[in-house]
Amino acid sequence: MLKISLIAAAALCAVASAPTFAQAQDADVLQHHVSYADLDLSTAAGVATFNQRIDQAVVQVCPGSNEHDLHALRLTQTCRETARKQIEPVRDALVASAQARKAVKSVVLAAK
Repeated sequence: MLKISLIAAAALCAVASAPTFAQAQDADVLQHHVSYADLDLSTAAGVATFNQRIDQAVVQVCPGSNEHDLHALRLTQTCRETARKQIEPVRDALVASAQARKAVKSVVLAAK
């Protein structure tokens, strides 16, 4: 399946606000699926679109809270940074794999 699951630290989001905490207890983990089935990750445009989708997913799993509460804002930022760090190795591997597949267009056959 051509999807990745972006899972944030629900505890960080849960601390940010009481309503989110209630949701986190019910769902255990906040997640959002990011599809890349329609993207060519070997191109700059494909990678840019993929990055935008990841950014949107990060906002979904780490929703903002009261913008006037600095503590809650910091917790939201930390949650989003954590989510991005968690998905970064997966994203990098997918892009590298797509670029390697595109680069290999022929093989060398040798015989003695």
